[in-house]
Amino acid sequence: MFKPYKFNDFQIFYKSAFLFAFMKKSVMKNKKAVSNIIGYILLIAMVIVISMIVYNWLKTYVPTDAIECNDGTSIGIDSYVYDCEEKILNLTLKNNGRFDIGGYYIYGSTTSEQELATTDLSPYTEMGSNGVVLFDVAINYLSPNEKISNNFLFNTTDIIQIYSIDIVPVRYQDYNNKKIIVNCGNARISETLSCSGNETIPTAECGNSLIETGETCDDNNIVSGDGCSSTCQVESGYTCTGEPSVCVLAIADFQANYSNLTKNTGDNPNPSTCKPLQGDNWWYYDVTLQELENVTGINVNSAQKCYNASNGINWCDSAANQNAIASAFGTSHINAGSSISTLNSAWVCFNPGFSYTVKATYNGTDDNSHFVTTNYSFTVTS
Repeated sequence: MFKPYKFNDFQIFYKSAFLFAFMKKSVMKNKKAVSNIIGYILLIAMVIVISMIVYNWLKTYVPTDAIECNDGTSIGIDSYVYDCEEKILNLTLKNNGRFDIGGYYIYGSTTSEQELATTDLSPYTEMGSNGVVLFDVAINYLSPNEKISNNFLFNTTDIIQIYSIDIVPVRYQDYNNKKIIVNCGNARISETLSCSGNETIPTAECGNSLIETGETCDDNNIVSGDGCSSTCQVESGYTCTGEPSVCVLAIADFQANYSNLTKNTGDNPNPSTCKPLQGDNWWYYDVTLQELENVTGINVNSAQKCYNASNGINWCDSAANQNAIASAFGTSHINAGSSISTLNSAWVCFNPGFSYTVKATYNGTDDNSHFVTTNYSFTVTS
């Protein structure tokens, strides 16, 4: 028979003491873990707060929108002297634009095969530092039509010879009550260097009515949007002629051609209307539509094919709309200087005994909203 076990007083005391010690140790251990967790939480909170403070501080220095140079900023190489043996370059620059300039980036190519100038040359002149040559601190020092000279000493074994240079002017401009340096990338210039001695570079002066080196037009002003830009470059969609340049919105040169005209080759194009058993003949051919001016594209909006038979009967097919043209050519738009061709050969079919003149006309609108039209024609005898 089972008899319940009874603890004596000593056993009860010993067990109680052991339980108390275990519970005390557990509490102390848990307190230490809780303390570590609280420490980590406080550390993370401090990092977040510091990050927010730094972020809000940086926002005052970083522009939210891209800052661009004033339109009309320009720089040119007036002259240079390059001694390849001594590795010394004396460079004279001229402000050709309408606004003061604060300095410039300058890069060079160090091999004759190198197409792009990528080597930073600013460390090799006294005014250069941190990748840019600055004329003064926080001042646009070089005024329009003024010149400045810088000497470059390439005292390094990494540079044996400079073959060409790229120069990009920079300006100090105000942003949020601070002076920041703005890169005038649209005024970049390039020049190939010669070791032969003194070289004078004809400096173009935009806005003087003369088309000079580096210019593609000059309309006697330095205002963009009139066909000749503020840096005297022909603007997209315009053609410019003469001195001073007269610029007009270019009109597309639209041209249609047919080719590969063949008789009764391939399958009957349309058995319901072309009946060989009654003597009908058919002709397949290809069509190409082109824009030849290379300044503006064309949207081909409609096309129509008309016929003049030798018996005096004339008629025309229904006009094809833009969707039908896109189906036949794969697209209804011709890019500037490009062409489109029929995916499937065009065809005509006639009764025997007569000659037929076929004329196909295509109408469209160029990207400058000018109406343009073209046609091709050919004569066949059935």
